[in-house]
Amino acid sequence: MVVVPSEWVEQFGIVGLEALACSTPVVGSNVGGIPEWLKDKKNGLLFERGNIQDLKEKIIFLLENPEKAEKYGKKGRLMVEKRFSKEKHIKKLIKIYKKLLSKNTSLLDSI
Repeated sequence: MVVVPSEWVEQFGIVGLEALACSTPVVGSNVGGIPEWLKDKKNGLLFERGNIQDLKEKIIFLLENPEKAEKYGKKGRLMVEKRFSKEKHIKKLIKIYKKLLSKNTSLLDSI
């Protein structure tokens, strides 16, 4: 497992996504962008920021329940493949670029 014990707001928290991409379960704090990709009891476990007891319980739960840990890891990998694949990222970038270019026709004329 990978533990992401952020106490301060992170915009996204890429380390956890990298872990999920490797089918590794994640325990992360419920702060910032982490809950956007870490869904409690679906693809990992969230704990209350700063709550050491809650964090401890979540870690122990995964250690004592390897089948759940494996399930969360597999579901995490599927989520990463579905939502954050390279292809999906490139499509989003192209959409942004097209939108920006359409707002500035002088840029389009120079292409």
